[in-house]
Amino acid sequence: MTEFRPGGFQLIPPVIKNLIIINALVFLAQMTLGPSIENSILNLFALHSIQSPFFRPHQLVTYLFLHGNFPHILYNMFALWMFGAILENYWGPRKFLIFYTVCGIGAAFAREHLNTGFRSSGDVEKEVHVDCLGILPVVKPAHAPAAVLPNHHRARSSSSHLLIPPVAGRCRFVVDEPFSRFAETIRSLKVAADLADSRRPNKVVGVTSARCHEGKSVVAANLAQMIALSGCRALLIDCNLRNTDLTRQLAPEANAGLIDVLSGHAAAKDIIWVDPISNVHFLPAMKTPGSRDPNTNEDFQPATLCQRTQLTSTGLQKLLQSVEDRYDYVILDLPSLTVADVKATAQLINYFILVIEWGRTSRQAVIDALNASPFVSKKLLGAVLNKANPRELKKLES
Repeated sequence: MTEFRPGGFQLIPPVIKNLIIINALVFLAQMTLGPSIENSILNLFALHSIQSPFFRPHQLVTYLFLHGNFPHILYNMFALWMFGAILENYWGPRKFLIFYTVCGIGAAFAREHLNTGFRSSGDVEKEVHVDCLGILPVVKPAHAPAAVLPNHHRARSSSSHLLIPPVAGRCRFVVDEPFSRFAETIRSLKVAADLADSRRPNKVVGVTSARCHEGKSVVAANLAQMIALSGCRALLIDCNLRNTDLTRQLAPEANAGLIDVLSGHAAAKDIIWVDPISNVHFLPAMKTPGSRDPNTNEDFQPATLCQRTQLTSTGLQKLLQSVEDRYDYVILDLPSLTVADVKATAQLINYFILVIEWGRTSRQAVIDALNASPFVSKKLLGAVLNKANPRELKKLES
């Protein structure tokens, strides 16, 4: 039986060795020559979509030599050596190089064919025929504390309102990082809302998505924060009764919420939470803990259970009428379009913003969701791509 050892078979065959050296040199150039040079390298040699104006045929090969970070190149080069050395020793350098190149080009075409997500503003406008208001990078909670704002912002929050805790994670990212790319894109959403029917004294804007977990709550919260920071009166309402993530972020200790207001058991002004920095007002939502009343430990009546888990147009209309004179903007964090609540309340909302997860939500899913919700489509202010890879954004901007 033939042994794989240096001498007969080489531990690092010549093609493998040269590929590792080239990859290492390119990665070193990316890391040491500065952001402008790195952007140029990515723009010229990274693999762009074939429909992109940045696409060049040579990128079908050159993308194989680009890596995002050190663990990425380390893993790829280890796999190249571990499996490639066996094939090169068996086939010889020429056949292995042809195999390596063909596989790389094939992977590029497979990625183009299988990638059905949105990666650019052009993708959104071409496929969905709505304006793309911006691309939001994926963000982590800011480490730095919020900057101290002028007194006219803080003075208005000195009331008996419940206060949103200062650590609210990504839901107040524009407050903690006001000069970030994320904040600038949120500012574009606010400008779009301002310009839409500028004569309207107050506006109701619903933020929704085609499917769950696309980050719409983070977008809605930061949009409300940005509006409040600009000096407008903004009320943010958690309308997602099935998944109250926004309430857990902004008002984790809330013991009353939207359903209590809609059912007449509480007044909105008594359970509104206020951010002491931006002065945004927030009406939480309390998730119903199963089918039993936590106070009496008895089963809810069917009608009561329905009211506590569904958003009705009648109840929301009364709430919006009661607050319209106190706020310039009401931002609704809605469920995804697959939930009937959005369709039931669409006639009460002036504009919608559709959040699409960058690179993941399929184009067909967005198209189908909008086709099934014509009232939303007619009032769509635009779409925003969310959770974009920062490195890919650099390629789009370069």
